[in-house]
Amino acid sequence: MDVATAVAGSGPGYLFLFAEALLDASLEQGLPRDVAEPLIRQLFKGSGELLASSPDDAATLKDKVTSPNGVTFAGLQVFESEGFRDTVRAVVRRAAERNREMGQ
Repeated sequence: MDVATAVAGSGPGYLFLFAEALLDASLEQGLPRDVAEPLIRQLFKGSGELLASSPDDAATLKDKVTSPNGVTFAGLQVFESEGFRDTVRAVVRRAAERNREMGQ
C-alpha cells in the first residue's frame, strides 16, 4: 500500500508540479499566460481522458503521438537524457518510504 499511496495518493501533486513547470517554460518562451494556462489545462484533461479510455497503455499512446525526428521526439529525448525516469523512480521510492515512516 505504501507504493500505491506514493503513486495514486501523491500523484496529483506530481502532475500539478509538471503542469506548473510547463506553464513556467511556456511563459519563458514567450507564450502569454492567458494562452498557456488553458492550453495546459486542456492538455491534461484530454490526455487523461485518452489514457483512461484507450485500450492502449501509456507507452503505446506515447509512441502513437510521437513522429520520428519530430517535435515531440525532440522533447522526449531531453527528458530521457536528463534522467526523467530515474527522477520519477526516486520520487516514488521516497514517497513510499515516507508513507512507511508515517505508518510506524
